[in-house]
Amino acid sequence: MSQDSTNRTASELVALVRELATQAEDNPILLPVTREQLLTLLPHPSPAVRNAVAEAFWQVADVTVVAQLRAALSVETHSVVFATIQHVLYVFGSHLKEPDLDE
Repeated sequence: MSQDSTNRTASELVALVRELATQAEDNPILLPVTREQLLTLLPHPSPAVRNAVAEAFWQVADVTVVAQLRAALSVETHSVVFATIQHVLYVFGSHLKEPDLDE
């Protein structure tokens, strides 16, 4: 998929990520392949794609990617993607503190 992803727009990749997540959610046997495909897109230059990947891991409840999500969080510069990854990690129980929205 990574070779093919270079010829696709960010919008097409977001749609593809969502489709992969839906398929893996409906058929858990696809999860290992889906995980590999999504992990190749996690460092994508487009914030929309990175955000969709984080959401996809949440959708399929793939807690095996916590280490990769933590690594991505440590270098993420886009505030929306940062918040999404942080929330997914929180939902996965990785004990990251949620931001205090009252501050």
